[in-house]
Amino acid sequence: MNRPILFLTAVDVERRAVLEHLTDLRDVTVRGTRFIQGTTRRGRHTALLAQTGQGNAGASLTAQQAIARFTPAIVIFSGIAGALQPHLELGDVVVAEQITAFGGGLSEDDGFWARPRSWQVPHAEQQFARDLAEDAVWKETRPAYAGRVMVGHIASGEVVLNSRTSDIAQRLLQHHNDALAVEMEGAGVARAAHSNSVPFMVVRAISDRADGTKYTTDRGDAQRQAAATAAAFAVLLGDELARRRPDESRSGRPSHDQGDDMTQQPAQQNVQQTAQGNARVGNMVGFHHGKLIYGRDSDQAAAALNTELARLRRLLEGALAEGRISDAEHREASQHLADAESVVPPQDPQQQGAALWVLGKLLGIVGGVADLSDHVNRIITSVKGMTA
Repeated sequence: MNRPILFLTAVDVERRAVLEHLTDLRDVTVRGTRFIQGTTRRGRHTALLAQTGQGNAGASLTAQQAIARFTPAIVIFSGIAGALQPHLELGDVVVAEQITAFGGGLSEDDGFWARPRSWQVPHAEQQFARDLAEDAVWKETRPAYAGRVMVGHIASGEVVLNSRTSDIAQRLLQHHNDALAVEMEGAGVARAAHSNSVPFMVVRAISDRADGTKYTTDRGDAQRQAAATAAAFAVLLGDELARRRPDESRSGRPSHDQGDDMTQQPAQQNVQQTAQGNARVGNMVGFHHGKLIYGRDSDQAAAALNTELARLRRLLEGALAEGRISDAEHREASQHLADAESVVPPQDPQQQGAALWVLGKLLGIVGGVADLSDHVNRIITSVKGMTA
């Protein structure tokens, strides 16, 4: 795991907690987003840290920027959460095995019908977290106020929950009653990581009980202690993953060492496509294990990518007509799409870099629109997997 570990946090108390575990710090700015590059104090592994702000949209956009620019080995979100189960105590750590964006649904006269989206944390990382929770190294290094470590379901939505009787609390109880904790950024990180086939983890420590007592616990030291506990486990998790698997990516092939400045081209990745509902997925012929196959298949690969770009243009027109993007956003996104069409499919590494740059700018405009951002992410993943 020679590529950097990417740590993300939402608010300042979480960011400061992770910084306590990093040294040799310097700033790196990507399209206006500040990343702190450093080295983990204990394991001496290269790390990046960014603050996403609250909410899944910002978390997804920041994660996507970092993945496109730095090609991290893993993305780990560290922060605080509200408890949804009565057996959880302040300071307990919840590591996600599943993240659910619980806000989606259909509202009709006869009620609300939930339509959530969920992402599974990769199985190997789940098992690693379970083992680490019982390992002597965690027991020796954990903060004195840290509670138990549990691996389970986390609910993620655009709401600060501080009630057990509100409509949202009742909806969570009805539709997601196995969820251990509730937070606001994990689904965004999961979406970006999944779209780019990058492993991710979400580590949350309980800072309140989501039961109407949040402001009381916030006035105490619960937030700081929970943030510190989550950061301690998250950074140890990243360190131990890097130490125990130093020369392998999750696919079993050697990972790409980027050096301190992390300016090399992104590592090759396989394209993964998912169909939902009535959607159909076609075979993107010509993409094989990150290589662009020349000759007869190269024409088919180019045609497949051009088809995806044409579909994205239709999606942009539809989003404008439906009022999901403004006229100004549509004009700027259309221009970036035209720029992308001029260098996609790329014929050499220089065109590949230009394509990723302009597609990243396009994603920055449409990142808050789910179907558009998902489609751009798929195109970015395809372009990243191509080498001459």
